[in-house]
Amino acid sequence: MQVDLTAKLKDFAAFAQQYVPGDQTRLLYGDPLIFSALANNRLEPRYEISRFLLDRGAVVAGSNSEGDGALSIVLSRKRPNVAQTTELVKDLVARGSRPVPARQQGSDAHAMDRATAAR
Repeated sequence: MQVDLTAKLKDFAAFAQQYVPGDQTRLLYGDPLIFSALANNRLEPRYEISRFLLDRGAVVAGSNSEGDGALSIVLSRKRPNVAQTTELVKDLVARGSRPVPARQQGSDAHAMDRATAAR
């Protein structure tokens, strides 16, 4: 299994076995590795792997191949640990992550922009 899939699907121990120093700044299939970690649906691995990558200078700016940024990814996870997510978001912003403009069709953010503009 590739390191990006391990970050997205497995626990920290499995990730640590595959991680090679420098992975935190490489693009894997066009996406920063931390984006895979942020998308992990398992709570503890999401925070452990993301923190590990951030502590090593992970790339957090920009968007992935689907147009989502780091903030969009972490905030889209279901059943988050609110305290850990809050700390993670603060850290992502401090390191340069910014909201990505809403996609054209079907985005809640885009719908919110339209509703606000209509007022």
